[in-house]
Amino acid sequence: MRKMIGFLVGVLINISLYGCGIGGFWMNGNPFSSETKLYGEHWVKEGMTQESRLDDTVACGSARTERLGFSAEKKRLERRPEEPDDAKAVGRLTERWVQCMKSKGYHYEP
Repeated sequence: MRKMIGFLVGVLINISLYGCGIGGFWMNGNPFSSETKLYGEHWVKEGMTQESRLDDTVACGSARTERLGFSAEKKRLERRPEEPDDAKAVGRLTERWVQCMKSKGYHYEP
């Protein structure tokens, strides 16, 4: 009897977990049912191409990718002595990158 109760409790727990989305959208790393864009793909301007946007991304200080990224050297140079990690340095680099992209005529489209 005791084993049967344990078995039933186990079955009920598994059923409830399946109902919570095991194997569904929430477990594959992307909770959105539609395709998502990388951060750089949201920056657009009239007449641009992906290649021209990548060129401008590099000119503004990021790596040549649609994912915004800065080299370890840039982060090291930007980091202040009192900062425990690169987070604030990356924030400043990102803000400069945004201002540079805006100065080139880009705007962010969600």
